[in-house]
Amino acid sequence: MTISKNEIIKEAQELSESINNSDIFKEYQERSREIANDVEAQNLLQKLYQVGQELSGVETDDSILKSASEKDMVTKELDNNQKVKDFLLAQKQYINLMQQVVENIRNPKVE
Repeated sequence: MTISKNEIIKEAQELSESINNSDIFKEYQERSREIANDVEAQNLLQKLYQVGQELSGVETDDSILKSASEKDMVTKELDNNQKVKDFLLAQKQYINLMQQVVENIRNPKVE
């Protein structure tokens, strides 16, 4: 089975259009715009990412306690910021969608 370059490009364009028109992508775009216009939400996300990186690199008991304390503080802030929670949910759904796309490309279902 030989597939031409043009057929591949056409299929890729259709896939891109499907993703761009999906509710998941539209929700992610909307939530991303909201975050882009909210400095407080951006700062909270930055803290959340920093704490995540620190926790993944923790090696000593002191740094474990410090990172856990920072995590608790950021978690409390996150609980009070619906915009960031909504963004993280939309981001997770979008990432899951993209993982499904990649999986379907790697292991196509032959009809």
